[in-house]
Amino acid sequence: MTSGAVEVSQGLGLELISTPEWLSVSTRQHNAIFEGPEHATEGLLLLLQPSLRTPAIWKRAPMPLELPTDECGALVLQNVCALDRHEQAALSRWLDASRKQVVATTVDSLFQLVARGLFDEALYYRLNTMLMRIDSTGS
Repeated sequence: MTSGAVEVSQGLGLELISTPEWLSVSTRQHNAIFEGPEHATEGLLLLLQPSLRTPAIWKRAPMPLELPTDECGALVLQNVCALDRHEQAALSRWLDASRKQVVATTVDSLFQLVARGLFDEALYYRLNTMLMRIDSTGS
């Protein structure tokens, strides 16, 4: 592995994520979306977990979304595409009040859901500071 990169192995594929790129997300509290198959995005989250701001709080949709009321460094929100309109609005309000980092995963393209009117456009752009698409081979 070369210096300045984080090795990410996802089943059949191997991807290099530049360390400066990830540090830009993790240290400045930027939001990120990991888009791809659930097993691949979960694997990537586990590998990057030590880089998340602490304490990191993990939530999975479509379970009822309960946003943290106490201090958290990062909110890891798995399957964000499953949030209903009320949960999307609650997440937007929480982001307005807390200004915390959100790292979201999705199996569906949020951009396409926005185009179909199924996902809030403003929330999409707030979450989409950095978008990483992971295909079924993990690359």
